Amino acid sequence: MKKSNLLLLLGILFLIVSCSNSTLLNTLEDVKNIEMWAPDELKVFEFEVDDTIPKFNFGVNIHHDLTHETPVAPMVLSVLAPSGKRIDYDLTLALLDSSKMRLGDSGSDFFELSYMVVEKFRFSEIGIHEVELVPAQNCVGIRRIGVWIKKAELKK
Repeated sequence: MKKSNLLLLLGILFLIVSCSNSTLLNTLEDVKNIEMWAPDELKVFEFEVDDTIPKFNFGVNIHHDLTHETPVAPMVLSVLAPSGKRIDYDLTLALLDSSKMRLGDSGSDFFELSYMVVEKFRFSEIGIHEVELVPAQNCVGIRRIGVWIKKAELKK
């Protein structure tokens, strides 16, 4: 009886600990040149993976301003594992709609966007990983850029 109670308690504790932290990374950084984010400005975000079982969704956070007429922001998001394995995703994220209205929530002099770009990604290695984000061309009006990684929701 005591052994089964101990196993039950350990199982509940495991579920609480493994389900409690759903955000692996959530960051936003200023770009160096306030007028544009250029291809020579690679953004690198480090984080630690300690479990290869859960699946994660990746997203990009963008703050863009009123100074541009650029409809999209083409960029490459790369995931680098501790072993050096690299996975690249080519992204084209909309900044303006078809009528040239800015997309996103307006904070003041900029608009905030958050895009999910990779769904249900499973890390194959434990350790320090990196996400790299670089524009494929000059992105005028991008003020801040970042990445978020959150545990994918389990379907009920």
